[in-house]
Amino acid sequence: MLLFEPHLSGADADMLLGALLDLGADFSRIAPLAGFSGPGVERVELRPEKVTSRGIAATRLAVRLEESPSLCCRREMELLLEKAGLLLRASPSTLQQARESLRLLFEAEAAVSGTSAETVRLHEAASSFDTVVGLLGFFHLLEGLGETEILSTAIAVGGGTVVTGRGLVVVPSPVVVEAARLREVPLRGGPVEGELATDVAVALLAVAARFVENLPSFVPLRVGYGAGTKELPLANVVRATRVKGGSLEEATLVEASIDDATGEEMARFLEELQELTLETHLVQALGKKGRPLFLIRALARPDQLEGVRAYLLEETPTLGLRSWPVRKDQMDRRFEIRTAVVDGKSYPLRVKISRIGDVVKEKPEDEDVRRLSLRR
Repeated sequence: MLLFEPHLSGADADMLLGALLDLGADFSRIAPLAGFSGPGVERVELRPEKVTSRGIAATRLAVRLEESPSLCCRREMELLLEKAGLLLRASPSTLQQARESLRLLFEAEAAVSGTSAETVRLHEAASSFDTVVGLLGFFHLLEGLGETEILSTAIAVGGGTVVTGRGLVVVPSPVVVEAARLREVPLRGGPVEGELATDVAVALLAVAARFVENLPSFVPLRVGYGAGTKELPLANVVRATRVKGGSLEEATLVEASIDDATGEEMARFLEELQELTLETHLVQALGKKGRPLFLIRALARPDQLEGVRAYLLEETPTLGLRSWPVRKDQMDRRFEIRTAVVDGKSYPLRVKISRIGDVVKEKPEDEDVRRLSLRR
């Protein structure tokens, strides 16, 4: 499990990538992007640099480009993303998340300008190939670390005003606010005047992370800092911490008895509650006088609890609920990229590795197994 903390210094894409590299992600996974060539892109240079910000040692990913200023149409950006993905041999999961973040950027820009996401043009800061590097590189490095559960605190955005191609605009910028609104990303004003968070960083964390209001109790295993380029009265870094996941989950089990609903209705309750909770299950039971009934059990985080209670009381026939805090012991989970040989050819295969104490379980990802089986 990874925990990002952008609630003090904000974040941009290069800071997030720098934090992953500082945490131990393999730079060679994104180094091939330095050889990229495509429409409007003449030269790409990537270099991780060790720097110090207010006494904190961190990694900064320096990205230098020579490109034409035309990379702002959605179709153009999508084509560059796909071509860069082929260069990195990115997995379908990495590409899907990068596409989702890019789509969010265009939807936010469209909401601000009052046009459609298909025809809108990104503002100058997000139209660079640097955006493609940030989107694809972030998820590709994240996959290499093998972490599947990502948490983040609220994103500090700064305050005041900033000069852009639209003229003088308020901070946070309209696109940052729209991206946060579309995905319910929590923003935090301050702690200094100026722009601390970019729309690309918001889009990355919106897709990758679950946001927490306060830092939960956790055991840090390894810490990485990604540095920005701003001169601030505080360290311009974002921290990423690999933590033991078992101690982070605070959950409540909510249970309701239902004896007057059809099977079709119960299936709908189950499906809709699964969207609101960590997990939801149906159990068949016997009630008074041997009457058959269902027990619906929903495991919810603190931020989900009120929504679950409201749903059960408003949408189902139940007249009351039971709930109690539970301890959720879970194995730490990560992914490794292995090599599978099929008919003499080698293919990448993601394997989920779960561990607690001396107990280790390994399971290939079903999506990858099915893809390999189709090749035969």
